[in-house]
Amino acid sequence: MANVCESCSTSVYRTIFNPAKKQWLGVECGCTRRARAMVSTVNPFDLTLQHVFGADGKPLRVENLRQLSRAEDTYGFQSCVLSRDAQNFDDPPQQPKVDVAALHNWKFSSREQYERNRARR
Repeated sequence: MANVCESCSTSVYRTIFNPAKKQWLGVECGCTRRARAMVSTVNPFDLTLQHVFGADGKPLRVENLRQLSRAEDTYGFQSCVLSRDAQNFDDPPQQPKVDVAALHNWKFSSREQYERNRARR
């Protein structure tokens, strides 16, 4: 019994359901291979840092380890992604202590900084 590939409308004998596309794709016409190839090209290292903001005021997005290392140097934070290796696996990075005065100065240092922090929430 012949089936129809929902991607290319070709009559095929074997179809496989692709939940990402929500379609029945044909094996003989090659649509299943193309779907697999498209999924494999997606970058697995897609990290959005919600605590670090770029020049545009949006959360910083890094796509590889080089960008993450450069962001650590530029913005002065330490990521557990880069510091997790065999030498210091049991010694995680510590955050600096924050007192109330430093927090108040950070939040209310200038009117534009206050407005930016308020808009972020």
